[in-house]
Amino acid sequence: MSTKNTLAYQLILSQLLTGEYAFGDPISVRELSEKSGISRQPIMTALYRLQEQGFVDITAQVGCKVVNPSANEIQDFYEMFAAIEGVLAKLATLRATPEKLQTLKTIHHQIAALDSSSPDIQHQYRLLNISFHKALHDLADSPLVSRQQQANFDLSDFYLLQTHSFKHNMQFVNDDHLAIIHAIETQNADLAAQLAQAHILAVAAAIKNQ
Repeated sequence: MSTKNTLAYQLILSQLLTGEYAFGDPISVRELSEKSGISRQPIMTALYRLQEQGFVDITAQVGCKVVNPSANEIQDFYEMFAAIEGVLAKLATLRATPEKLQTLKTIHHQIAALDSSSPDIQHQYRLLNISFHKALHDLADSPLVSRQQQANFDLSDFYLLQTHSFKHNMQFVNDDHLAIIHAIETQNADLAAQLAQAHILAVAAAIKNQ
């Protein structure tokens, strides 16, 4: 992918993940091009990539808009998302090294130390949570599956943002992470998979209850 395509993709994804667009909002290619200085073709390429990942809908001769998923569509997504995370947690247990496991523990402690009163807590938590799961995926040593799952994490964070569920999600995340770490450390692969799946499905429940 060219540098311009990558820049356009990162720009629009960042806007989606920081709340500049809401479910169902139109996205103007012309406005994006004028504001960013990126030509329309890279922006369209980025939007098609985001459509493949579930963020936007593009209709020929009509335009582009942010998705507006139904409750069932969101639940279906999390069922798939949780299943893949369970597979990665199981692989992580079977393939973990002490050094990589220590990295996972360190990130867990960083999340636990976050100041909940900080005005930037949501952003700090999101970045560290991504780091935690990337470290978990690194333990699994399955790059192809990990890359696909990272796109799912971005979409999950988008859903959390749109439904104002981040704060509720943060209430249980540390205990979940600690339990997953313990299962990996004790080499209980099936339990690690179950805990990872339950962790992701709890996010779906948080969204449903909003």
